[in-house]
Amino acid sequence: MKYCIMYTEGGLGKSIAATAVCHAIKKAYPERELIVVSPWATIFDGLDCVYKCVYPNVEYFYYDYIEGKDSIVFAQDPYRTTEYINGKHLIQSWIESIGLTYDGEEPSIKFDALTLNAGNAQWAQYGTRPYMVLQTNG
Repeated sequence: MKYCIMYTEGGLGKSIAATAVCHAIKKAYPERELIVVSPWATIFDGLDCVYKCVYPNVEYFYYDYIEGKDSIVFAQDPYRTTEYINGKHLIQSWIESIGLTYDGEEPSIKFDALTLNAGNAQWAQYGTRPYMVLQTNG
């Protein structure tokens, strides 16, 4: 089997942005299975473009998916590129830093029914009033 392996580290927001990069990788390499290694692996659950998502330091990962395998590894950090530092959008910079063409890819998350129901129940208490959510760090 042929693999593309995308490694991302950092916070939740970066992993959400990485979902857009996953779409670009799969579009460029449709014949390969995409494996994502992330501390926020569950963000990638349910994405059609992702074959498997795992947490870092999974036992035997190197032996199972890299050593002697036909694998392409993407482990660039988009925050450390000249383009991003000079103001290019994070996702565009990230996709271009791995040698692919940015085509307007955007982040996407798939929620399972349990998560959707819990979220709907939580927000139902506010009725139709407007609300705002803030992320105060990260």
